[in-house]
Amino acid sequence: MVYRSGDRMMSVRLSVTPAGPVLSPPVALFAGRAAYGGGLTIANFSVASDGDHFIVVREQAGASVNVVFNWFGELARVQ
Repeated sequence: MVYRSGDRMMSVRLSVTPAGPVLSPPVALFAGRAAYGGGLTIANFSVASDGDHFIVVREQAGASVNVVFNWFGELARVQ
């Protein structure tokens, strides 16, 4: 499991035992300030399904992000 604590991305392992769930001590994965969206109170980040990659939205004046879904279909359409 991952979560943000201030400017740090943290990780803990979750184990289920007969006595109940057990969390490992937290480990800092990396640090960096993340942007906050309109009305949001948590940092904008997402974790890939493999758990090895992250996307973190950072503020930068004049910067933008374009996300294209189904780009193989779009590529086939324009060829």
